[in-house]
Amino acid sequence: MFEKWILKRAKKISEKTEKFQEEKKANEEAVRNRNKEIVQKASNILYEYVNNVATKMIDDYRAVKEGDRAILNIYQLIFDNYPNSWDGGANVLLTHTPEADKTTPMFVTIKKVSPEKSQVYDRIDRFLYQREASYLEDLMNSNALIQTFKNQFLKSDGTKVKDEKNLGMYFSATFETETSFHPVWTLSTSSFLKVGTPEADLTEEIWKEELTIKAEYAKLNERSKELNERSKQINEKYRGIRVII
Repeated sequence: MFEKWILKRAKKISEKTEKFQEEKKANEEAVRNRNKEIVQKASNILYEYVNNVATKMIDDYRAVKEGDRAILNIYQLIFDNYPNSWDGGANVLLTHTPEADKTTPMFVTIKKVSPEKSQVYDRIDRFLYQREASYLEDLMNSNALIQTFKNQFLKSDGTKVKDEKNLGMYFSATFETETSFHPVWTLSTSSFLKVGTPEADLTEEIWKEELTIKAEYAKLNERSKELNERSKQINEKYRGIRVII
């Protein structure tokens, strides 16, 4: 009789414990889902804000456009072609181009131009990941999410942002080169100068002069090597010879 009571009691405890664990698991799942909803809502707000800024950028855009033939802006005329740490500028293309293709100034044809959002999207993702859902919910309830993101992240995350008005975004372009190297990645549109503009003409003029100077230096170096070698031969052949008169 007592054993039956023990078994019955143990069964009730087991059922109660199992029910508690199930309820706990369900509550934890509900919290996780709620947090996911909050983070997703915050993400949607920030992404929408970024897309609105990008739309305004498109309305104000005045640089190279699709179909333009352009020269690489290697001397950074008009503007700095290194907008941030995500884009290496025109010299990145030069670095990867074979030496045989560097004997003349480099031109490209612009294919597609669009705002480069990847950097600010990455900032948003890190901003959300590093903060509690409850904190994000408070920010949304007080309409302070966007401003807090701008204040805490754009100004203090360690990555330099030159244009805070545009959240560090800039225009990038896909392009077709006239060399044997055909990259698929983009560059900032400030890496290019439209052919026919004064700055493009000046860049081409300076570039050609620099190439001419380098070619002359190469000839001088080769001639210097020849003269040094001849001097060495003379010394080895005639130094120490005694002439009897």
